[in-house]
Amino acid sequence: MNAATLWRFLQALVATLPVGLLPMALLAAWILLRGTWMWAGCLGRDRLARGFAVLSLLLILGCLWAERPLDSLLGMANVIPYFLLFLAVRQVLTVTSVPEQKLWRLAKIWAIAAVPVLGLGLMQYHLGWFRHVHWILGQPELILPETVDRLTSTFFHANNLGCYLLVTLAMTTAMVARSPQKLPWLASLLLHVYGLYLTNSRNGWMGAAIIALGWMVYYRWWGGISTVLTPILISLGAAFGPTSLAEPLRQVVPFAIWGRLNDQMFAQRPLPDTRWFQWQFAIARIQERPVAGWGFQVYSDLYYDATQHRLGHPHNLLLTLSFAVGIPLTLTFFFLLGRLLWQSWRCWGAWPYRSHHQILGLAYFLGLGAYHLYNLTDVTLYETRLNVLGWILLAAIASFRAWGHPPEKGLEADYSVGSETLLPPR
Repeated sequence: MNAATLWRFLQALVATLPVGLLPMALLAAWILLRGTWMWAGCLGRDRLARGFAVLSLLLILGCLWAERPLDSLLGMANVIPYFLLFLAVRQVLTVTSVPEQKLWRLAKIWAIAAVPVLGLGLMQYHLGWFRHVHWILGQPELILPETVDRLTSTFFHANNLGCYLLVTLAMTTAMVARSPQKLPWLASLLLHVYGLYLTNSRNGWMGAAIIALGWMVYYRWWGGISTVLTPILISLGAAFGPTSLAEPLRQVVPFAIWGRLNDQMFAQRPLPDTRWFQWQFAIARIQERPVAGWGFQVYSDLYYDATQHRLGHPHNLLLTLSFAVGIPLTLTFFFLLGRLLWQSWRCWGAWPYRSHHQILGLAYFLGLGAYHLYNLTDVTLYETRLNVLGWILLAAIASFRAWGHPPEKGLEADYSVGSETLLPPR
């Protein structure tokens, strides 16, 4: 099996990711194993790969000081294999002289794959297909009752669908920007906005606003920025403003928006179910063991003993990792990622303004930014499909450094979005 076959597998992985866990997991595992085997020598000389190898070793050794070492070691399955998946995907994307063409293809697949997901979700939401959809996918036992009245489609929770749609929204906007056939992509864009609204996910709403503002700032559409910011500020005023300001605004803004933003829609929610309480609990536990952490798969039991409520994680990625592996290893992890992103950002900034390269790169940066906005109030670490999604996005951004110099204007004019026709080597 060569790199071209792994590239086809990666495309299939991106296309089938929202369908179900099994096909996605099999494809991801094969790319990880085969890619690591094929490029073991190359990865051994790569500084970033060595950094992840050292971090993996420290994470495994840290399990010895965890509250439950064996459980914590098993919990590493949510972290260490994804380092290898990231490195393998990065290699798949950079083994030819035109990795940016592969990223256009992945962006197009993401944008297209979201349409049936949204269509199925709308039938589920408006026609009462909730149980039917999940029975077809063999997932009825994993449905969370509190999301029955929110759009979930093929995902287990509405917030998970919202996170996925933010990534596909960023890719769809890139297709609108560069494709000569804009009407289908514009229709998909509107479908995304409606779907994100029905997820009733505050992260989804904020992420969509950030993506819209990001594109408008890039294109310098200053009038469009005020058009987007005005309803956002009005909604925030209705949700959080003083009574004298909020009351008249609430006559204009639907309760489904301001009531969801300030959580008055769920005013009877028990205190242990609120994010603020969960974060305070996690911070207190981190202060007890700031260096070694408690280990994975411990938080739920500690939280239940204290509150009589089950909760798998503190709904924040930084707090989740600090609790599990300690502050030093968490900072090391974010340092590696931050350095990678900074280097890729510098490459992006060196490309010509409004070139194919910059537009595509911006779509991936906005997609990853919206993805990690989700991780401020939730965690993708324990949702396998979203975890795979995030590492593929990161690998795509890491491939920017392999692009080299953009093609000349004459060559760039021949470039077609999603085309398999290769550009001449640079």
